[in-house]
Amino acid sequence: MVATSTDTSCRPQSLPNDVLLHIFSYVVDLRSVVSQVKQERSREASLDLYCALREEPPWLSAGKALACCACVCRSWRDALKGDGVQRSVAWALACRLHSCFTEDAGFVTGLAPDRCAGLETETAYRNEFRDRVWWYFTALEAISNSLCWPNKVDGVVAQFCANPAHAESAIRAVKAQADAVNCMSEEVLADFGLTTVPVGAAYWGKRALYYLRLKRAEAAFARFTEDGEREREALHRELDAVQGGAGDLPFWKAMHRQVCLPASERHIEQGATALASVQELQLAGVLVTESLDLLSLELDRRLRIMAAAKRGEALDPEAGKGYRESISDYKEELTDEEQIACLNSVMFNEKPTNGYAMKTLLDDIRASAYSRDGPALQRDLSEKGTDCLCEGWRGLGLRGNDLNYYDPRNSRIDCVLGLITERDGVFLRKDDVNYGNPILLAIVYAAVGRRAGVPVRMVNAPMHFMVAVGEDCFIDVFLGGKVLSGADMMARIRFTEDRHLRSSAKPSEVNRRLCYNLIAFFHRESDYENELPCLRLALTCKPNDMEMLLRQANVDAIMDNYDRAIDSLARAESLSANTEAQGAIRRVTQHFRYAKASYLKQLSQTRLRPADGSLLFYVGQIIWHKRYNYRGVITGWDLKCEADVECIRQMGVDKLPRGRDQPFYKVLVCCRDRPSAQCTYVAQENILVEADASRQPRLGQITHPEVGKHFESYKTRGVGGRHYFPNDMVRILYPEG
Repeated sequence: MVATSTDTSCRPQSLPNDVLLHIFSYVVDLRSVVSQVKQERSREASLDLYCALREEPPWLSAGKALACCACVCRSWRDALKGDGVQRSVAWALACRLHSCFTEDAGFVTGLAPDRCAGLETETAYRNEFRDRVWWYFTALEAISNSLCWPNKVDGVVAQFCANPAHAESAIRAVKAQADAVNCMSEEVLADFGLTTVPVGAAYWGKRALYYLRLKRAEAAFARFTEDGEREREALHRELDAVQGGAGDLPFWKAMHRQVCLPASERHIEQGATALASVQELQLAGVLVTESLDLLSLELDRRLRIMAAAKRGEALDPEAGKGYRESISDYKEELTDEEQIACLNSVMFNEKPTNGYAMKTLLDDIRASAYSRDGPALQRDLSEKGTDCLCEGWRGLGLRGNDLNYYDPRNSRIDCVLGLITERDGVFLRKDDVNYGNPILLAIVYAAVGRRAGVPVRMVNAPMHFMVAVGEDCFIDVFLGGKVLSGADMMARIRFTEDRHLRSSAKPSEVNRRLCYNLIAFFHRESDYENELPCLRLALTCKPNDMEMLLRQANVDAIMDNYDRAIDSLARAESLSANTEAQGAIRRVTQHFRYAKASYLKQLSQTRLRPADGSLLFYVGQIIWHKRYNYRGVITGWDLKCEADVECIRQMGVDKLPRGRDQPFYKVLVCCRDRPSAQCTYVAQENILVEADASRQPRLGQITHPEVGKHFESYKTRGVGGRHYFPNDMVRILYPEG
């Protein structure tokens, strides 16, 4: 029997009392579950590292989450008021933790109060808890031990993709715990009695999340492409019949069926969201979807207000009533220009001056009729046009970024929408203008319009992406929604046939062009780390793109991903019909094979310290540069200068007192001393160990984005400046430091 409750704020929904009691009593047995999972893991150190990250074991975290559930579930709360010491202690713990409950309590299990609602049996809870604990230790082991080895990355990512939702939750849990410790100053660490900072878990946690997000984005791009092609094939005949004069279905209705009904077309933003989620790992794609849904609700209201005003009625409809279901009730009453005016008001009108939270978006930009006098509204609309209604409405304030057109943020949908996340929820930026490039503005415009039933089609014009509504209304979203006629469009662009203006670009075409914009920017800036995912996603849309295959091979080789580079070249060679081009590709492939062999040799070559003591410093030592006065940490060394001739000339190595014949050290420079992330190659005579630099106080950790790539931990109580301890891969290369 399910207990009932009059408490409307109960979350999760009330569960059977006996189940609730069993769940809480099960907390005392969670230790055995964790131990069982731990024994199944290949590394016994997993739980030890976990305990280094947090002072409490995972079974206690689960107990905290359950106790917080007790505070919001009345049936459980009532059950805990019974007799028994255990129940009294549990209720006291629940009350104490409720006031300070955060996501932290559900780190291991992921079972925050709102997630427990669907677990209606003890068995379901046990299975869910065990799965989450298993994934937690799987992620912890991969982040701690596997991802630092390049040859293990693909296998780890494949394992994550078996259950990407649980894997991402577990990765975030490990990363959040490591980040929390990394953010502490040494004074705070001392207060907590901690001496170890897991810098490796923070770095590889971020990389693991990146790898998983990229894999999921590739799968999403492939799905959008396949689903879109299938849906368009089923619908394009209808539109062709209308355009050829063979059908009696109006153009707008045929276009509505083509771009508003199929999910891949209505949610045209999905590709842009997947791409943004790779670039911004904190972004949750559902936030973008919810934002666009809210905006489309407001557009639906404005369309109804406009239609009512034309009839001489003063209508102030409730948002969401009849949403998308009765589009035909008022669509025929509105011209294309009137629909565009309403949509433009949502997209381009000024934002409220004080900004707004997404949860109150509809209230903050809500559009209402200005008069209850219906005939007066009708008269104003007839005499003054749509401006009498639309000018006073608030909107997103979108703008084309003509001052910094190639800024990559113009191609990120979260930036164009102005989404930011804070502790209390999701907000839109208050002060900044929401800038974008033509294609991202077009995607947002179409996504909002199509959700509300306005058949916005995407016009893939050369050099300038645009949108259109109806047969002869084209909108330049980069210029704030300026409306052009078909004749104006033909004069501005290089389309040779009118049919290109009357069709809508496929989702795969939109996604591919979005990727091309970012590829061009990142390639120009030599930002290969960000260019590579864009190349992979572009090839997901069009696998046989020869130019992108060759460019991806080049970037992969630069990033030391030689296997992927060779695979891309093999595919490019199979696609080429030119014998000379095939020969050139084979020569490059051979060069990559030699480079791969050299790279693998470097990774497997153990370097022992010379017995004569000529090598003074160790991997992991924090040092000062005598000449340039910056701090850094040593990640590797050579017994003599191994740089090429040009680098030796630029660095002035031969002008040093000891020249080339002295040890040289690879050093990550602290970003507090040099703003950009730099890696330098420093002669031994220019190094001073931080512990011996009496003129400077010890300043703690080195801030550099790649510290965690080489080291697994930082010790606050290092010896002789050796505060950083290498990961497994670096230890094999430099076993003696």
